[in-house]
Amino acid sequence: LAEGEAGGDEAILEEAKALAKTLLATQPLRMAMERRDVAGLRTAIAVAKGEAGADRAIIEEAEGLVLVLAKELLQPERQKELLLATNIHEQANWNWGPGIALTDFQGVAVATQGLIVELNLSGQKNLKFDLSIFRSLISLQVANFSECGKATGDIGSLKDCPLQELNLSGDGFAGNKFTGNIEVFKGMQI
Repeated sequence: LAEGEAGGDEAILEEAKALAKTLLATQPLRMAMERRDVAGLRTAIAVAKGEAGADRAIIEEAEGLVLVLAKELLQPERQKELLLATNIHEQANWNWGPGIALTDFQGVAVATQGLIVELNLSGQKNLKFDLSIFRSLISLQVANFSECGKATGDIGSLKDCPLQELNLSGDGFAGNKFTGNIEVFKGMQI
């Protein structure tokens, strides 16, 4: 009887270990799903796919969520909300606001579908922002952050934007404080 109980305990312990491994393998993915961050989700999905113990059902659920979130981000009103949430307009004293059309936002250009395709913050030397605040603008093609001396962030946070132009030049005295590796844009027409 004692041998049978020991064998049963060992089986339960092994099952618990396997469950813990699965939970740990998908924990970053679950956290990214809660944050509803497309770029973070894509990264977490790629990592989870490489984990042997990852729960495939969670990965599939996360992939479905990426599609839903991407569709949301392709709504002009959602992009406007994202831009207003950056509070850049308050720092620069620009005319952005909920009652103002996105096409009238200073420094912003939109495509015929109403999506943000260009963001020009050049010359805003006192503007403080981190590049990652723009990672959800998944229609952004041109970004000019030249002479934004107080701007920071990893350029890799913009890798999911279909950028064709990216200007990060400094003003010659106090350069921008951007980090990261330009290699993240390898293969893009930038």
